[in-house]
Amino acid sequence: MPFSELMNDNVDLQKSSGAAEVGLKASVQGKNIYMDAGKLAIESGDWIVRRLSTGMRETYRVIDPGFHEPFMDLPAHYQMTVLRVEELPVNDDIVSEERKHALFKQWEEIGVEIIKLDLGNGGHRYVGGPPATRKLAMQWVRMKDAEREKDRMHVNVSGQNARVNIGSTDQSTNVAVAGNLFASIREAISTQIHDPEERAKVIQLLDKTEAAKDKATFLSAYQNLIAAVADHMTVLGPFLPALTQLIQGFAR
Repeated sequence: MPFSELMNDNVDLQKSSGAAEVGLKASVQGKNIYMDAGKLAIESGDWIVRRLSTGMRETYRVIDPGFHEPFMDLPAHYQMTVLRVEELPVNDDIVSEERKHALFKQWEEIGVEIIKLDLGNGGHRYVGGPPATRKLAMQWVRMKDAEREKDRMHVNVSGQNARVNIGSTDQSTNVAVAGNLFASIREAISTQIHDPEERAKVIQLLDKTEAAKDKATFLSAYQNLIAAVADHMTVLGPFLPALTQLIQGFAR
């Protein structure tokens, strides 16, 4: 039987540096995990997250990657020695300072709103890792929210039609009407999301966001929009600060 046919478990690899590889195949057998090597670089201290058909997840820490070069009919592969999170020593599930800085940088690039949504869904897509990583992500989100609330206390108003610029001096071109913002987002979606069905879905969600008349409706539509473009954050990323200002513009 080919080695690959033994790989019946769906797993994700969470590197200790904060990087991730998702949608991998492996064979999880107690304290050992077998996996085709391919181009994967697995090291001691990395994490393997097994996704069960029940929707549950099991998290394992790699103790020894056990890399093996190709031999006869066997491809290069890993025979990992692992421990489930529940079996780790009490003080072993700790995020190092080096990894903390790497994770913060990664989450900054993804955006706080996306990390919030991911945590609300269990934190498996973008946060990943053991419980300590998800706890750190929650602390980071609270920290970013506190920074944003502090910035709201420092507001500069400038330009025709009194545009609000949060926490800094306005050095950009004024956008007088919110409709111009949505027109710009719509144009970016039309030119950068190439799949017709996906593009139509995202534009429909954008229309609902633009049509919202109160904060609750806007926030719900906005979150659905963010979730829909999770794989295209380079499209929406430049517009997130302006959309966040619109949320703050609604009456509490």
